[in-house]
Amino acid sequence: MADNLLDKASILLTPTAYDNGSMLSIKPENGDGDFQFSRNSAATRVNAQGLVENVQIISSELVSNGNFSQIGTEEVLNGNFSQEGSELVTNGDFANWTNDNPDNYLVLNQNANNYVTESNGQLRMVSDNSATIAIRPEPLNMLTAGKIYKVSVDLTFTTGTIDISGNLFNTSGTKVFYLTAPASYLQIAKVSALDVLIDNVSVKEVGQNWDLGTGWSIGDGEAVTDGTINKGISQEGILTSGKFYKISLDVNVLSGSLSSRLRFFDSNSSDTIISGITSSGTYTFYASANKTGLQLISLSDNTAEYTVTNISIKEVGQDWTLGTGWSIGDGVASRISTGTYTNLTQGGILTAGSNYKVTYTVNEGSIGGVRVNLGGTYYGDYYGVGTHTVYGVSGTSGFNNFNLVGEPTFEGSITNISVKEITDDTNIPRINYEGFSYQDVLGSEEVVNGDFSNGTNNWTPNAAATLSIDNGKLKVLINGTSGYPGQFVDTIIGKTYKVTADGFIGTSSRIALYNDADGQFRNLYADGNFNFNFIATSTSTQLRLYVFDNGAYGLWDNVSVKEVTGQEVVPDSGCGSWLLEPQSTNLITYSSDFSQWDLVRATSTANSSTSPDGTNNAYKLQSNTTGASGSWYREVVSAFSGSHNYSVFAKSGTTDFMQLWIDGVGGVIYDLSDGSVKSESSGITGSVEDYGNGWYRCSLQVTASSTTTLLILVGNENMTALSWFATSGDNIYIWGAQLEQQSFSTSYIPTNGAANTRLQDIANNSGNSSLINSTEGVLYAEIAALADDETHRYISISDGTNNNRIVIRYVAGSSNLLGSFVKIGGATQGAITLNTDITTNAKVALKYKLNDYALWVNGVEVGTDTSSLVPPLGTFDTLAFTSGDGTTSNFYGKTKAIAVYKEALTDAELQSLTTQ
Repeated sequence: MADNLLDKASILLTPTAYDNGSMLSIKPENGDGDFQFSRNSAATRVNAQGLVENVQIISSELVSNGNFSQIGTEEVLNGNFSQEGSELVTNGDFANWTNDNPDNYLVLNQNANNYVTESNGQLRMVSDNSATIAIRPEPLNMLTAGKIYKVSVDLTFTTGTIDISGNLFNTSGTKVFYLTAPASYLQIAKVSALDVLIDNVSVKEVGQNWDLGTGWSIGDGEAVTDGTINKGISQEGILTSGKFYKISLDVNVLSGSLSSRLRFFDSNSSDTIISGITSSGTYTFYASANKTGLQLISLSDNTAEYTVTNISIKEVGQDWTLGTGWSIGDGVASRISTGTYTNLTQGGILTAGSNYKVTYTVNEGSIGGVRVNLGGTYYGDYYGVGTHTVYGVSGTSGFNNFNLVGEPTFEGSITNISVKEITDDTNIPRINYEGFSYQDVLGSEEVVNGDFSNGTNNWTPNAAATLSIDNGKLKVLINGTSGYPGQFVDTIIGKTYKVTADGFIGTSSRIALYNDADGQFRNLYADGNFNFNFIATSTSTQLRLYVFDNGAYGLWDNVSVKEVTGQEVVPDSGCGSWLLEPQSTNLITYSSDFSQWDLVRATSTANSSTSPDGTNNAYKLQSNTTGASGSWYREVVSAFSGSHNYSVFAKSGTTDFMQLWIDGVGGVIYDLSDGSVKSESSGITGSVEDYGNGWYRCSLQVTASSTTTLLILVGNENMTALSWFATSGDNIYIWGAQLEQQSFSTSYIPTNGAANTRLQDIANNSGNSSLINSTEGVLYAEIAALADDETHRYISISDGTNNNRIVIRYVAGSSNLLGSFVKIGGATQGAITLNTDITTNAKVALKYKLNDYALWVNGVEVGTDTSSLVPPLGTFDTLAFTSGDGTTSNFYGKTKAIAVYKEALTDAELQSLTTQ
């Protein structure tokens, strides 16, 4: 609608916003145009991402740390051994030294031949061989025997050797070393005849918080061991028994053969966490502490000198209680097989009797099953990797605890656990999306160096082509009429592949991309892009990047070949409509749990593909027989009579053919390669809806008169209605079966053990007499019917009764008939109808004014009435999706817009308003 027409509307509703119990209008903004909405039951819709989802109000996340990414603060103190204490030496730069007052130093054995003296801001120590001379920084008790200190001093030698508390030096430079204090003081003493300048003496404590066993010392940001066996480095009192921790450390072997281990310990005992520290590297692991301390200890067969640093311990698995066999890993909870059921628990998050939505992801490589325990009530045994979604009601025997229960054989890892309460799933309107565009789902890259980041490698030129790299692109220079580089890529016969590339014409007249699977040259005569598919005819397909014209060059970039594995919805590409449906019941008691269906000459595998709801919960149905006897799922449905619609979501696997069959009635065969109906039994109508990523909702309409059996058959191209040809090993994927007493399929109604009813959608009571003009105006609707079922479906302006109303409707008893009329005091005015496909979206406007009625549909005036009355001003006060009294002939369909105008629009405006 043009902006000026939007401005003129007094009430305007589009599928943009809703609240519990309300469909919200754009105009007026004060809420007078909002529709009261009710359904009083759960329902599903297709969202903007093309996924089937439950429409619900759900709580915020109840699980804490559901992806196990939470990590605590550092428990280890000084884990990288970089901590240094305060400076212990006073006057280390000798700024306050005088020969008469050697401030802060004790000088030993000074005489005429052995002396220390200030020398331009440094201390000079001179000694012959006649006596020992030394200095000791004060205070003399600055060191604590057994503690480790970092010592630094600048030395400039003329001659001699000096001893600094057991460390000998005879060369000039800054000397830094680590000292395990042998006494309470530091001493700098002559070893041999000496003349040396001393400056910047520094002593600082290091290795704080660590207990070092025999042979261990502190180096530059690391702890060092000489390999003394059965001795270690440790910190005690830093852990809490029973909590889970992530522990990491860096080890560097200097010499010898390493053999050490980590262990939790306290003053009474110790338990090994990890053995097998046998080489240089970074070690990371997760463990539950059973002591309060951690120790790295060299084992009895160790001969290595090695260092360790970056020791880190942080708590993980917060808020979880782990049963036997469970542990915390890198963002996952893992379990080993225990032979019993064991729990992964988070307590205190559930309320007895409340509804919950639970999701969790089982990672690749996991085996066995997991079940959900909500307050003592168990839901399912869910096998297979992927994301699982479970709905359930919390019981009382487990109080308020949530548990994921590993079956006896379960072995694997789980993450992304979510628990949310469904606080209201009854009166939420649905904005349903359709008309999506689709894109290819692609496999891994088959081209090597297609972006030429590795130069010209992997591309082989023919004799006429010379290759180079020009600003990151492949430059192909030709000496001849044409030339090319080529590359063979791995392909699978019969599979479809997508080729894309950027081409730049350079100085040539054209470039071309050729593949030998179809033998076609695809040309560009200007800079552009290649984008095409081919079907592989061999296990290796050659690509050639052609450039033409002698002496010319062309450029190539981003060459790619990927297998096309399916189709998926382009998110947000669909068009939204309000979805209003009649009441319907899914009579199939297990709509997506096909383990509850009977199998005949077939096998069934759960969680084998991502279904239309976006989770890995589709079943694979695979034939166990070859021939005409058939392979199928089977479900018996009782009390089955009258007109019904049977539908199943299906996707091709190794075969494209599926049949839905109803015993005693017949069936429909579907080709899942393109979503088409291959054949139908007499009296049965089949239909297909595309749900993206290869999924189709296949439906059939029947009339039956007794208890009957439903079948889902997997077949091959020879399948017919009565000869159910199948090939052993062929399979398809299935999800979401539904049988409802309707002539068409309504939105998916999940079931889990019993038939389930979705009640009707009701929307009415919008507007008031100030927003609706009784004497002239326009009622506008952009709508489509759910089916041509020849029932009344109304949109109306009224006074709340059937006597005074303006109506746009689908007409009962007539196929594909769209109509309008006005009633004043019970008398019909201006009845206009149009035969059209009512399931196709239409823009419909009914203009009413004294002696001037007109119905416009899709830009065309389809009928007029020039002799009709209008009611008195103030008569109309209600806009509703009903016949006018708010209770009968409810509108069921898809609605993109509803608008009310208080003035009759001109023909030009009506044409603009209704033009598609």
